[in-house]
Amino acid sequence: MGRKTGIREESTSDLAALLEELKRGDLPPDLFKRRLRSLLDHRAQAIPLLLRQFESDDEEGLALATSALKALDDPSLIPHLLTLLRAPHVEDLPKGLILTLLEHYGFDTRDPSLIAVSIDLQAVPEETPATEAPG
Repeated sequence: MGRKTGIREESTSDLAALLEELKRGDLPPDLFKRRLRSLLDHRAQAIPLLLRQFESDDEEGLALATSALKALDDPSLIPHLLTLLRAPHVEDLPKGLILTLLEHYGFDTRDPSLIAVSIDLQAVPEETPATEAPG
C-alpha cells in the first residue's frame, strides 16, 4: 500500500493526523503546501481543528493555525475568534495571535469592548483594598 498524497473524503481523524503531520514541519516546502491545501480544501472539518489549536500552548500548532486561517481569508470566523479571545482558559500567546487574525479580517481590535477581554478577572482578588488618598 502506498502512502496517501491527497485527501478526498477524509474523516476528522484523518484531517487531525494531517494537521499533526504539518505541525511537525519536516516536510519539503512543496509537499507541505500540497498537504496544507488538502487540509484547507476540507474547510468545514478543518476550521474546528484549526481553532482548537488556540486552546493549547503548542507553538507549532498556533503558528500553523494562524497562517492557515489567514489563508482562508474568511471573515465569518470573527465570532469564533472572539469567543476564543474571551475564553478564560486561552493563554496570552494564543490571544495575541487571535488579535492578529481579527486585524487581518478588518476587525477593530482597539474597540473598547475588547479592553477587558485579555484580562483574567478571576485572578484579581475579590477583596481589593480601596485606594486611599494621601493625607
